[in-house]
Amino acid sequence: VAHAHDTWTVSSQLTVSAGVRFEWNRGSVPTDPDVFHTNAWAPRVGVAWDLTPAHRTVARLHYGHYYDPIFASRIMSEDHTDRSPSVLYEPAGPGEWVEISRSAAEDNFTIDPNLKHSHVRQFVAGLEHELASDLSVQAQYIRRRFDTFMGLIDPASTWEPVQRRDPGPDGRLGTADDGAM
Repeated sequence: VAHAHDTWTVSSQLTVSAGVRFEWNRGSVPTDPDVFHTNAWAPRVGVAWDLTPAHRTVARLHYGHYYDPIFASRIMSEDHTDRSPSVLYEPAGPGEWVEISRSAAEDNFTIDPNLKHSHVRQFVAGLEHELASDLSVQAQYIRRRFDTFMGLIDPASTWEPVQRRDPGPDGRLGTADDGAM
């Protein structure tokens, strides 16, 4: 992360603050050193205007662009080195289990190489007035625009309905209390 920020006093009543943040975002896993990468510029600018000679009322405006952190769970979905098969068991008796099905570990999740980094653009307008020493009242309008959310999509799995018999209150199949399919 690199950032630059500065504040300028334009007059006794006007202050301007501006900055920019540049982020080099990189995500990697053992089998892929470049799973996700973005270079993100995040500008910010703010203005504070003292409206009265008594210096008790200030109007503020601010615009900022903010990027989300890289969430490890998204990156780790690309780590296929520690995948295990999925095994489904059912109880057959005290301490006994019967395997019902087994499926191979699949690499169904991937990160879109064209994925853009999620971010928010924020605009704030506010007015603050000092009523007494250490007591002020403030009103603000905040507008946020969120964009390019990240989520997981599984394009490779095939989901099919499966019927199983209800094992009934005792939790075991093949007994008198078994329920319907």
